[in-house]
Amino acid sequence: MNEKLPNRKRVRAKYFNYSQPGVYFITICTQNRQCVLSKIVGTGVPTAQNSTLSRFVSTFKRFCNKEIGQSIWQSRSYDHIVRNDHDYIEISKYIEENPLRWQYDKLYEND
Repeated sequence: MNEKLPNRKRVRAKYFNYSQPGVYFITICTQNRQCVLSKIVGTGVPTAQNSTLSRFVSTFKRFCNKEIGQSIWQSRSYDHIVRNDHDYIEISKYIEENPLRWQYDKLYEND
């Protein structure tokens, strides 16, 4: 085994069944954080029977790649299980306020 490889962080909670209905916060980044999308115009996604979170993310990425004509996504994504009302409020606040902080990000480019 190669000792130089970093230990990867577990990306799934052991205790949670991701195929069950739930509310999730998902972040997906583009390759090299390229600006290829426009602003967020809505929230939520339709629910689907017998679908898992990873399948949804994979399908979403594949659909966008096909529409754009190239692979634009980083290989991984971040998801968070929304556990309660407080969690939901904090995530909503983050989504609402995050664009205001973009100009201070070292990767931000104002075109």
